[in-house]
Amino acid sequence: MISMITFVLEQLKRYSLKEKDLGAFAKIDKNGMHFKIRVFDVEKLGNLSIVEMNAMLGLMKMETIVLTPLEVDMPLFSFDGIRAMGSSTLLLELYDTQLQPYDCSAFEAIKDKYAHLPDRQTEPRWYDPLHLPGTLSKKGRNISAGLEALEKEFMSAYMQAIPGAAPCSREQKQAKVYDYADKLVKLGGPAIDQFKKMIGEEEAALLFKKYIFGAQD
Repeated sequence: MISMITFVLEQLKRYSLKEKDLGAFAKIDKNGMHFKIRVFDVEKLGNLSIVEMNAMLGLMKMETIVLTPLEVDMPLFSFDGIRAMGSSTLLLELYDTQLQPYDCSAFEAIKDKYAHLPDRQTEPRWYDPLHLPGTLSKKGRNISAGLEALEKEFMSAYMQAIPGAAPCSREQKQAKVYDYADKLVKLGGPAIDQFKKMIGEEEAALLFKKYIFGAQD
């Protein structure tokens, strides 16, 4: 299976990427989990964060990609791919961080196209109302090929939409993203809760607000 990270970086070749110095956040090893984190400033676009994690002596692997547009008015895009004990899990999420409404029909069409893949059962979360149409979550065994096709098609559609997106104020956009990131720290979610336990709430808040989402410079 081709890494989604490799695919996304290939898609972003048209832009200038400047990697940020994360200091101690670059590698986090705690409770049997090993995280490698990279963050890039994407010229004329926004913030890209990449998180790789492995646990259970390599039996569990996860890739997370968050692309936060700050200079064009598009939704925040989040990808999570998890492989563990023969099971594959995929989350493709679009978050309402725009300054103006956004047409998600292309992503809804992709979601419908792959409706045959088993949906992942999710618990209600406070941020569910921020999910835009097209957001999806899948989980199952022996579906890796289908998930790979789905995630590539979804990401390609997102990338193809960027050139036609309206330019926007970085300051206004960051404020919108910061509001989401701040609520995530305060109200919780699977990833932020895990990092709070590992490195403490204050450090987790800095990691997510400044680096994962690029909500503050």
